[in-house]
Amino acid sequence: MSNLIGFHSVGLHAYSVEGAIEKVAAAGYDAIELNAETLPWAQPHVTPTLSAGDRRRLRSRVADAGLVVSAVGAHASLVDADAALREANLGYALGCIELAADLGCPVAHLYSGGPPIAVGQEMAFRWLVYGLARCIVRGQRLGVAVAFEPVANHLVHDVAGLQRLMIVLRPLQLYVNLDPSHLHVHGDDVAAAVRAFAGSIAHVHVKDATGTPESFKFPPLGQGDVDFPSFFGALRDVDYSGVLSVEYEADAFGYQETEEQVLGGSLRFVRGLL
Repeated sequence: MSNLIGFHSVGLHAYSVEGAIEKVAAAGYDAIELNAETLPWAQPHVTPTLSAGDRRRLRSRVADAGLVVSAVGAHASLVDADAALREANLGYALGCIELAADLGCPVAHLYSGGPPIAVGQEMAFRWLVYGLARCIVRGQRLGVAVAFEPVANHLVHDVAGLQRLMIVLRPLQLYVNLDPSHLHVHGDDVAAAVRAFAGSIAHVHVKDATGTPESFKFPPLGQGDVDFPSFFGALRDVDYSGVLSVEYEADAFGYQETEEQVLGGSLRFVRGLL
């Protein structure tokens, strides 16, 4: 495997986007994934509100640092029970796809969001299909692959759910942002997941996990239960040649590591697997 190794900017949420770019480049990574999601512990590094000038400057800043942007994490719930909020979130996702295109980024990835309360899952699933279809069409027009990430305890959280989603959306092509941590939490075999989606994987997260849907953590790489040798072996078997992006969220689960451990340690871990 000769994949580029990237780092998700969410792991450097205390820094500005410029600071994150500097840190990722200095640590020796090849790529940076830009976070556009608002999390309880982290604000987005980029949003669709960036002006045209700021987009040009950001693209130049990344290139000057010797990096590429591997993906924009355009996560916003597409199944919110509030119709106005759901439409606003869809607009945000569409805007992130346009942002990815302006940054020369090949992938924008989405998720479903948690199952809405007091709304049947089939209705929520139809909302998701509608939103993703619009995103895929926008991505096709702009040359951006729209990928989907199953997330623990979301409406679509496992291999079976994603397979159903891809079938329903045909002939539109939904790509996959394969994150082994969420699949592991829900009991999926991560190597089998790679083989199930071979040919549709546009981007890969490298993130560890332990626990069950009721109680889980995302610890530093190598401290959880994800079978990474098997996972990487499967990626090799299906000739995955895209970016391997380290997504570090262990700090949100109480783990305290130095910046060198977060950046350098994660990079050494991935290189060791390669």
